[in-house]
Amino acid sequence: MSEALLQVRGLRKQFGALVVTDGVDLEVRAGEIHALIGPNGAGKTTLVAQLAGELRSEAGTIRFAGADITHATMHARARRGLVRSFQVTRLFHSLTVAEHLAFAGVACGAAVPPGLLARAGLEGRGAVQVDELSHGEQRALEVALALATRPRLLLLDEPMAGLGAQESLAMGERIAALRGECAVLLIEHDVEAVFRLADRVSVLVGGAVIASGPPAQVRSDPRVLAAYLGEAA
Repeated sequence: MSEALLQVRGLRKQFGALVVTDGVDLEVRAGEIHALIGPNGAGKTTLVAQLAGELRSEAGTIRFAGADITHATMHARARRGLVRSFQVTRLFHSLTVAEHLAFAGVACGAAVPPGLLARAGLEGRGAVQVDELSHGEQRALEVALALATRPRLLLLDEPMAGLGAQESLAMGERIAALRGECAVLLIEHDVEAVFRLADRVSVLVGGAVIASGPPAQVRSDPRVLAAYLGEAA
């Protein structure tokens, strides 16, 4: 069994009187694909923002690779290898694909891994401006930019959102290819894709994790069926 790369205990975030994450416990193991699912409003994106360092938590601890990063900045976490790829594409549309990768290399102070464009399905597209890419290609570039930083844990927030069936399958294949290279925490509403891709699944409902384990175990959990999958099916 792989060791826990990310350990979250009792994580809490509230905005005024609204508690969004409430005592979240979560572990992501080195090299695994771990999916986080749950209904809309469950707190998934807020939790990812807490893990990435964009939002501070009112309570709880976050340990990454053995170090307490609860109060570390977003940039400090990224330097340690905890990197987020954003749900909403944040690209410079007047720049080319190759220019984006060059900036990513400068930002992380390391050479961009060879063959990254080919792995992202963007081979031969380096000279193309981002505003000429399809939505699916932009999402693929977004993931490639995150991979350019050589993450140990990649946080993917709905990478298949807005993609067609074929683009979703291609994105799923790219995510699956990361297994063993880096850990992935995947938020995705496509339940079938999640259970096809993930080594383990955690279910967030009402700001708390109600179940976590292998896909088959989680899929048959009565609490998950009652709170989410019965509705999703």
